[in-house]
Amino acid sequence: MSVIVFGYYGFNNAGDELLLDETIKLLQELSLPMPYVVANGPLAAPNPTFNRWSLVAWIKQLRSADALIFGGGSIFQSVTSAWSLLYYLTIVCLAKLFQCRVILLCHGWGPFRRVWHERLAAFVLQSTHRSWRLKLNHPLFLDDPVFCDLTLTQPVKNRSHGDGTVGICVRPTIDFEQLSDVVRSQYASIETLSCQSDGHDGHALLDVWESHDLGFSLVITDRYHVAIWASRHGIPWVAISSDPKLVDLANEVHQCCYSSLEALILDDQWKTVKNNQLFDWANLCCGLRPNIRSWLNACIDH
Repeated sequence: MSVIVFGYYGFNNAGDELLLDETIKLLQELSLPMPYVVANGPLAAPNPTFNRWSLVAWIKQLRSADALIFGGGSIFQSVTSAWSLLYYLTIVCLAKLFQCRVILLCHGWGPFRRVWHERLAAFVLQSTHRSWRLKLNHPLFLDDPVFCDLTLTQPVKNRSHGDGTVGICVRPTIDFEQLSDVVRSQYASIETLSCQSDGHDGHALLDVWESHDLGFSLVITDRYHVAIWASRHGIPWVAISSDPKLVDLANEVHQCCYSSLEALILDDQWKTVKNNQLFDWANLCCGLRPNIRSWLNACIDH
């Protein structure tokens, strides 16, 4: 029995690399002796890999694989790129052609730029094994299990204690200088966080994932795994995003979420955002790991 692990890996995105690590750990925790290979992007990964862009490599791997595991993330969406969605759906169809079992592990869903994008994705994925990280209302997916993000199943080591510093991690579409000016009127200092491991100032998320002594009293972000990192360490956070998965997470843990920087500026609620037992909630999420492991084991051994 062999397994292919697939996602947005090898592109210097901290959230996706963390999901890859957790997917591999889950496979290693199973009792089945399974060699695995990762379909990877341009950057190196500490796993057996093959070129995700090579059709010949895909055919070679799928001919001998028992399962193709999509290890989390939000790849089934078309806001970033409709071509990206079509690429992933093509790989699903190719796996089905070679009778390789397709497993979607704790994935996000959408958002989609066009209605037909969602309908096409739903049609292609309807005969796969699926679990999600947010509740879906799509009629084809109502019976699918819902789990939290894999990175929330890691043990939480310690609770953070803030010293008045605000951590900011936002994409270039948000005016960093304007946001900084607003924050400086309320907090002592600002430090930047990044989801990339190079070419940036401040703290790289991968470097501080297990750190709990950075002194942040608040984190402001539009990145999903930055919000998860803050939750794991009991750091209050504010989201600037309309992404369904981040909005859903904010609602789950009672943190502020704004659709735009302008909406944040017009509202004072974010200035008094509290811990709201984030650390305790993250600890509860760790208890879901055995359920996820059992589900994955059943899908592979189906």
